[in-house]
Amino acid sequence: MHNQSEGSFERINKSMTAEKVTNDSDGSGKSRKRCIIISITICALVAAITALVLVLVLQGSGGGIPAGYNAYSAEEEVDGKWYYEALLQRTQNVTAPVRPDEDNEEFGTLRMKASMMNDHTIRLKINPVTSNSNSLNDAEDIKRWEIPTELLGNTKDDYGMRLNWANFDASTKPAGFEISNPNVKNQQYLSTKNRNFVFMDKYIELGFEIDSRKIFGFGERQKTFELNTGEYSSWANGRDNHMEKGEKGGHSYGDHPFVLARLNSGAFVGIFFANSNAKTLEYTHVGKNKSILNFRAIGGILDFYTFFADNPEDVIKAYHDVIGHAYFPPFWALGFHQSSWQYETQAMVEDVLKKYKDNKIPLEGMWLDIEYMDHYKNFEVNKTHWKNIPQLAKTMHSRGQKLITIVDAGFKAEDPNYTYYKLGTQAKLFIRSAKNPDDFNGNLIGKVWPGKAAFVDFLDPNANNFWRNGLKNLHKLTSFDAIWIDMNEVTTFCAEECPNDDPKPPEAFVQTARNLKDDDDDEEDWSPTGKIPLTHYSISLDAKHYGKTPEEEALHVEYNLHSLYGIYQARATYDYWLKGTLQGKRPFVLSRSTFAGAGKWTSHWLGDNFAKWEYMHASVAGIFDFNMFGMPLVGADVCGFHKPTTPELCGRWHQLAAFYPFARNHNNQTDENKPLPSQEPYTLEEPWDNTAKLAIIQRYSYLRYMYTRLYEINQNGGGTLIRPLFFEFPDDDNAYQGYEHTFMVGDALKVTPVLVPETKHNGKIKSYFPANSRFISLNNFKTVVEGGPQGQNLTLEASMEFTNVHLRQGHIIPFQNMTIDHYVMTTKELIQSEPLTLLVFPDKNGNAEGFVYIDEDGDDFIDVERNAFQYYKLRFNDRGLSIEKHEGDMSVGPANTGNQVIDKIVILDATKYKDATLTGCAYDYEFVPKSVEVEYDEDMNALVIQKLDRGALLFKEVMGIQFSDATDDTTFCNAKYVVTSKTASSSNGGEHVDRVELKISSGDKPHLPDLTAEFALIGEQYLRVQIFDQDIEEFEAPKDAFNRQFIDSLPPGAFDLSVILTLPEEGEEFYYEVSANGAKTPYYSTKGQQFVYSPYYKRHAAQIETTGQIFGLGERVGEFFLREGVYTMWNRDATSPIEDGLRPGNNIYGTHPVYFARVARNDFFGVYDHNFGAQDYVVKKAGKKYQITQIKTSGLTDQFVILKTDVQEVIGRYQEIVGKPAIVPEWALGWHQCRYGYNNTAQVSDVVAKFREHELPLDAMWTDIDYMEQYQDFTVSTTDFKDLPAAVADWKEQYNIKYVPILDGGIAYTPGQKGSAYERGLSKEVYIQDPVTAPEPFVGKVWPGPAVFIDWYHDDAHEYWIDEMKKLHDKLDFDGMWIDMNEASNFCNGHCTLDKVVENSVQKQLFYTPGGRDLDEKSISIDAKHVREITEFEAHSTYGFFMGRATSAYFTEEAKRRQFIITRSSTSGSGKYVSKWLGDNFSTWEYLKYSVNGIFLFQFFGMPVVGADICGFIDDTNAKLCARWYALGAFYPFARNHNDKESVPQEPYVEMFNAAIAPEKTYTDFFREAALKRYALHRYHYSHVHENAITGVPYFTPVFYRYPEEKEAYNRVEQNIMLGESIKISPVVTNTTVKGSFYFPESGALWCPIWPMYAKGCVKGGTSILTFVPEDEILAHIKSGRIIVTQLGDFRSVPDGLNLESLKDVPVDLAIHPSSKYSAFGSVRYDDGETLDLDAYTQYEFTAEGASPFIGASHLDVNVTVTKSSSTETPRNNQNLGSIVVYNAGVLSLGKNSKCHIEFTNGATVDLTGEYNKDHNIMRFFVEKQGGEKLDTITKIKITSK
Repeated sequence: MHNQSEGSFERINKSMTAEKVTNDSDGSGKSRKRCIIISITICALVAAITALVLVLVLQGSGGGIPAGYNAYSAEEEVDGKWYYEALLQRTQNVTAPVRPDEDNEEFGTLRMKASMMNDHTIRLKINPVTSNSNSLNDAEDIKRWEIPTELLGNTKDDYGMRLNWANFDASTKPAGFEISNPNVKNQQYLSTKNRNFVFMDKYIELGFEIDSRKIFGFGERQKTFELNTGEYSSWANGRDNHMEKGEKGGHSYGDHPFVLARLNSGAFVGIFFANSNAKTLEYTHVGKNKSILNFRAIGGILDFYTFFADNPEDVIKAYHDVIGHAYFPPFWALGFHQSSWQYETQAMVEDVLKKYKDNKIPLEGMWLDIEYMDHYKNFEVNKTHWKNIPQLAKTMHSRGQKLITIVDAGFKAEDPNYTYYKLGTQAKLFIRSAKNPDDFNGNLIGKVWPGKAAFVDFLDPNANNFWRNGLKNLHKLTSFDAIWIDMNEVTTFCAEECPNDDPKPPEAFVQTARNLKDDDDDEEDWSPTGKIPLTHYSISLDAKHYGKTPEEEALHVEYNLHSLYGIYQARATYDYWLKGTLQGKRPFVLSRSTFAGAGKWTSHWLGDNFAKWEYMHASVAGIFDFNMFGMPLVGADVCGFHKPTTPELCGRWHQLAAFYPFARNHNNQTDENKPLPSQEPYTLEEPWDNTAKLAIIQRYSYLRYMYTRLYEINQNGGGTLIRPLFFEFPDDDNAYQGYEHTFMVGDALKVTPVLVPETKHNGKIKSYFPANSRFISLNNFKTVVEGGPQGQNLTLEASMEFTNVHLRQGHIIPFQNMTIDHYVMTTKELIQSEPLTLLVFPDKNGNAEGFVYIDEDGDDFIDVERNAFQYYKLRFNDRGLSIEKHEGDMSVGPANTGNQVIDKIVILDATKYKDATLTGCAYDYEFVPKSVEVEYDEDMNALVIQKLDRGALLFKEVMGIQFSDATDDTTFCNAKYVVTSKTASSSNGGEHVDRVELKISSGDKPHLPDLTAEFALIGEQYLRVQIFDQDIEEFEAPKDAFNRQFIDSLPPGAFDLSVILTLPEEGEEFYYEVSANGAKTPYYSTKGQQFVYSPYYKRHAAQIETTGQIFGLGERVGEFFLREGVYTMWNRDATSPIEDGLRPGNNIYGTHPVYFARVARNDFFGVYDHNFGAQDYVVKKAGKKYQITQIKTSGLTDQFVILKTDVQEVIGRYQEIVGKPAIVPEWALGWHQCRYGYNNTAQVSDVVAKFREHELPLDAMWTDIDYMEQYQDFTVSTTDFKDLPAAVADWKEQYNIKYVPILDGGIAYTPGQKGSAYERGLSKEVYIQDPVTAPEPFVGKVWPGPAVFIDWYHDDAHEYWIDEMKKLHDKLDFDGMWIDMNEASNFCNGHCTLDKVVENSVQKQLFYTPGGRDLDEKSISIDAKHVREITEFEAHSTYGFFMGRATSAYFTEEAKRRQFIITRSSTSGSGKYVSKWLGDNFSTWEYLKYSVNGIFLFQFFGMPVVGADICGFIDDTNAKLCARWYALGAFYPFARNHNDKESVPQEPYVEMFNAAIAPEKTYTDFFREAALKRYALHRYHYSHVHENAITGVPYFTPVFYRYPEEKEAYNRVEQNIMLGESIKISPVVTNTTVKGSFYFPESGALWCPIWPMYAKGCVKGGTSILTFVPEDEILAHIKSGRIIVTQLGDFRSVPDGLNLESLKDVPVDLAIHPSSKYSAFGSVRYDDGETLDLDAYTQYEFTAEGASPFIGASHLDVNVTVTKSSSTETPRNNQNLGSIVVYNAGVLSLGKNSKCHIEFTNGATVDLTGEYNKDHNIMRFFVEKQGGEKLDTITKIKITSK
């Protein structure tokens, strides 16, 4: 085995250790870090000249790019679609900076794997394999050090991605790859082709060519933000910060191997070198504006994550996904902090606190440096000088202030009484020495502040507990609020280790010892840290860390782990908050040393800087870097740590620090052995003391904005808080200069600090305002600044009173205006007593947006977890502001104090309102209007809105604010429509007035148009209400969503409309009321309810009479009956969130705007609005009634009130409106199997084979998108699934197994690919158009990558889709179709690229957004264009409807057979064309339960063949859950096991199901049994599905549908299910071991188990039973008085290869359950299972009459009648009678002597043999004839007891 840990690192250590080192190890002068003097040698000068010459040669005159050195060729390649893998062989020797030798061998064989993690991230991993590897399958990885995944974030590949999304292209000789933008020609992201590639044991290198000369990032160092060419080191080091010169050795405390590059094309890429060994980045310019980035390291592997996007923030977010998102700090962390190493006593700290207070300067936290410790010992306190720190903390806490203590890495090793050293040594918790194992019990000993010291080994599993206990003790001694961890690189003052007294190091060092040998013989060394030794200020690289195994021990050495010490220590410290004394509080950890991913656990300060202007300047770049690195809470020591500051520098530094995320004034004790002067703000000379104070006060104005951004970073995908200007203006080339001089805070604030002394600025500074930008000064609201078309460098005042800060147009920020006249001293006051102001700066279209996050105290760790916060989106348009709660819980926290209060809303740059008369009002969440005061403030040129009585507007109460600019203008709050005319008519000239037309007006036509309201009685069943603006053509939902036969020939009213409808007269306010015929009290009334009708806000409210049992309004996951709450409809690709009735909406795939309400007993009514636009329904209890408010944003009102009648009639009438459901082929009702992740034909065929092997029924095999070529619709993979067509044919021929593939909503965007589906559609112009570049297609992104979407409103779209399906069928013989992603879904939120952003988007114009989230979230841009000026905003939710209709047309019109189409997205009326599955559910009990409610709803919506993914789609299932799911799923109308590729396999035969569910029965056995029970009831099931297609009567229903007058029928609906009228099933849908309660309806009825061998005993109707249901039991009961047809008997004889086709050869059983009056009835239907002719079927009816006389034999006569005989199918055995089963046989005294005979149409008879089961009280008679007796020949069956 090869690894870097073999032997000692002595050789490398020596060569990387200085011969001369300035260390000052005695600590004299007490300077924390000592300046390192590096002598510039002649050799270095020669090297620099050589490098310069090389650059000039490479650049030439723009010539070619020389090839790099690359020794490897790809000998074997595998294209796995989402990954590429190659076996690399070293085929030549190359000249690299380091040459191999016996201690640094070069590997001959490597494995290279590139894999797609998401649509903008590719991982490249290269590691050595055994040298005898001849193929990838045989290759065995050589174990080398890799960064533990526990330290990073999401490092998993996504098998659903495709490398072609990034145009991944590999080369073989030499090995390399490149990626580029598939959407933009010649836009290369990066390439390793012909670049440096070396892999030795202790030297690895890979080069990237990149089309850029704008490179940022890499490591921690003092520098300007943009990197200059040079070579940069990255390796944690505790020496002082020195300014980077682009030479190796400029590294400092942290190791962050990430770079960001802006390409010349304008796109951005990022590269993360996931390697913790010492490393460098060599950056050179080549060719025409290109660069080479060579990444080098001395160990580990080549592991790169590459990111690409159109803007830098998206690249950074992708990087943060990999390393993990920054933790969410407490709010107080954003306050202003004070520290100094000069505070040697508690009295000194108390004096500083007093002076802050006396000078009235805000102060949040006091930080104690190491002087508080007892002899610098961790977790112990110097009681002499720090007598009562807890009292100090208590005093500070009483003022709202915090106390923070430092803890260092080293534990004093020379004090025999030091508890923590003794404990750590006893438990072997310290890093171990490899050189001195006999000293100090084997601990590695370094030297730091306490002297000789040991260091905790945080890899030891017991270390965290040790550390946590130490912090617990420290908290007892200090009552700290946060922890500062330092010296954790880990730093030592002696050379590597010093268990014995070491000599004083020399004053300077020059590295001359050999390191890694150069290929030349010039004795030149190569080291990743240049002339700074690797072990300078660092412990020995041979030091040992804990490992569980010898292999781990070999790898766990300091050589590999050094740069990770800080992140491990930070994680352990963070863990203290989870389990320690401060449990429940939000952690705040500040660490000096960090690594990629540390931001999940710690914040950072930029270390020990210098009090120099250049360091203040460099601090901005450092903050930029650490925001990129995922550590947004970062800052520099204000005024500088080393050297005396100056008042001017310190004052200006405070001004800059006002916008540091972390702001702390901190300095050293001494400088050159002299005490440093104090630099607290009150110590500065005038006027700079006031400058500093004002800056601190100004800071507190913006903390809520900054805190909101930190929440977003933590929760919403990472990103930056402080960012350079070009992050927001990436297309402005001028933004790529002077980065530090002006920067952005979030995306809204632009800050321009003063970074040079007055001698250089003379009171004026320059600030660049980008092209086409517009900002307003927040120091003077009247100053608006525009960048103009080219951008402008404008002159600003270098004020001593404020930092220049500007608000960007189009933004809203929360603001708390702190001024010298009014400010707070702590964030606690800011939270508790200071309201918020909302500053609004509209863009040129009058729009603005922003967010605000509010929690109770900003310090609760589980605020986010328990939803104890509110996160609002603020949206302003020309006449209103909406406040939409996006996340959190409105019921948590105070409602009327502090930050929950809106003091005022200030709309800036409000000149246009200057002369207007203004009025306004606010809506609360109950839609109750409240007046507000709207005033124009001339001093600010702002419109100010506040509560009328100057009271409080509350976030929790205000949903929106509207204002108007004229006295006669109307807001939504006071809108009133009045009837201006009323006309009654008769539709057919008859005597009944069944039509009334009202003209209504608001008097504010520009904003609330005049309307027409038409009322029409349709027959006696419906009231149709249409409300519209006659002056405009509003969008209408598709007419084909109606039942066209119904809507095209509406019958006239059957009686006078006034019988059921009350309307106002002229001059009265508009309303309408619906009553039952002759009733005085309306059950539906809009009277007294506000009605608003504007272009984007249509509010329609009604009070309804109801018992509270309201259902409908889908699609959703949750309880069946609607609770009070908000229910959103807007088709959305959301992973099935559970409905809670709260904003934001939990709307998912479908839109079904209909609800049904129970008025009393069996009185129900329904309301359907034929409108599929974005809409909310608000359900609220109003006294004894309910109020239902509909708010929609587009389209007209076309409402149908389904007049009051019984529930079955109401449901039937609704289906009459939208159409009866499509009939599916018979095989669709069988058992189906699928999985996302069947990667090739062999895997799918193996599933089929295993179903056969385990005798599991299977009717259809499905494939997810895996079968396609690169996920492109209408293709079949030519590699992995090239033999799929043959396999499908084989399944069909051998087993009668059908095949169903998937098609998605997006068509792969493949311009120039001749013959592609895209090109064919483009030629027909059938795609939705881009709103910016129309007529170009809108390009989104889904599974195939870039994709376009069909404009179903185009005349040729329907035909195009059918043609493509025909082409697919020519290649692949499918039987049904699964259509998905058809909401339509888009991986982008609207636009995918910034150049496609619509300035004045519809979204910005909405006063109210249904669902409370942007409508184009994961959707096509709502501004996208369809034909006939239709927008996606209007048409969005109809995509799935039209896709289903076109797919149906292929089957019914082209193939001339029934359609079986399963869709995800649907609308009302979809059931005429498609069936439905409930989408991507989770493998949890609640999703099992709620699947029942989903099926109920879709039965009522007219989509009866519906089911959920059995066992769950997402996450791992388990055997118990899956068993209960199979027990329920056996009765789903559509039954399919399907799950995600990331979840464990859950096919019914997999290993976990081999466990026993019961004695001698496995789970697999039970799954087989459950499936067979489904098949046993198939004839009953199919007969109802057939009837449902004709009548609309649903099959799978809650009990109340059949028994609406029974009170108990409305309880526990999920576990009480009726299948038709005869069968009730009682599933267990909760994870419980207690008895369940099941209700059996109809008093006087008796319900007997269909399969009594599993469930015993009949149940009386009208009662509930409390019973425990074993896992292997299914409760299914037949009702007395019913006859059903079953098959398979007791399952003892099961036909080979069972599916529905083979079931046709199995005779049926006639199951009879006589009533108490000895009667029963039932029926069964047959057809060929495929015919479109619903009239072509055969029906048998069975009626039974009997008697049980007191004397004589009991009898039962069963008549068999063929009531219809139109089926074209030749009858098979399933139309033959095989046996008769009589349940509750005792009621007829049936027993072992009972007899039965059959009478035939020809007069013949046959006697049957009988068998009586006394235990179950069942009598069974068997037909002796093989294959049974034909039903159509039987006339009667006679049964007698004797």
